[in-house]
Amino acid sequence: MLVALAAAAAIAWGCSLPWREYRVSPSITGRLVRDLDPVAEGRVRLQVRSVDNATLGRHVEVELPEHGGFYFDPIALRVAGQEYGKKYVLLLFWIPGDAAGDEAGSQRAVTLWRADYTRGGLGGPIELACNLARPERRGPPCRFVGDAIDQPWLLSAGERDYKALCRSCHGEAGRGDGPGAALLTKPPPDLTKIAARRGGIFPYREIADWIDGRSEQARGRPGAHGNREMPVWGLVLSEQYVPGGFTEARVRNRIDILVEYLDSIQEP
Repeated sequence: MLVALAAAAAIAWGCSLPWREYRVSPSITGRLVRDLDPVAEGRVRLQVRSVDNATLGRHVEVELPEHGGFYFDPIALRVAGQEYGKKYVLLLFWIPGDAAGDEAGSQRAVTLWRADYTRGGLGGPIELACNLARPERRGPPCRFVGDAIDQPWLLSAGERDYKALCRSCHGEAGRGDGPGAALLTKPPPDLTKIAARRGGIFPYREIADWIDGRSEQARGRPGAHGNREMPVWGLVLSEQYVPGGFTEARVRNRIDILVEYLDSIQEP
């Protein structure tokens, strides 16, 4: 009995050792372009930090080669084992080549991508497609590509927003049978059949712009979805960030992640 208790205590102590290193981010690969031309100057910086502990974090930088590609190995931090469920934020920046020094680089850095997750929800490698010419209203320059199913934290974040913003009308499974559907002039569409209605192609940008709702077409002109009864979620989400400082990138990042979730629930 004493041996068992001693072993359990040793395990508990080992899991909480603050000097043990644990992986807190996945590997990240991507390519940075401006329109169709690769961005071959400057640096890309990956920053990972704990949401719960402002002193816990790390950043790594890589120089951009001629083809504009970049790669980051997973980052490990010396954290206690019980931080398995704590929240982290991953930030990716581009620092222009003529920005010399850390201070100048920080002032001129362009935010490429952001993700919020827990260490317990880490998935496989992240692949990003990044275009500095992407209009700001369409979100950060980088878009997640690949299979979102390999990123459980990404889909769980999108599912949380779906339940908070969409479930009342579109239903638990996205089939248009939510309790609020009866109050609408036109029944909400089955969101699991978006790709099926378009020959198997999921129109990522069209759906993201429609959810945002701030473009001229989405605000009221009839389009592929008919007249709009859905809230203008771009405005609703932007108001949530006013106390902490509104940034367009944060709103469109949430919309992008919501669209990734919708993509994951598509059916034939």
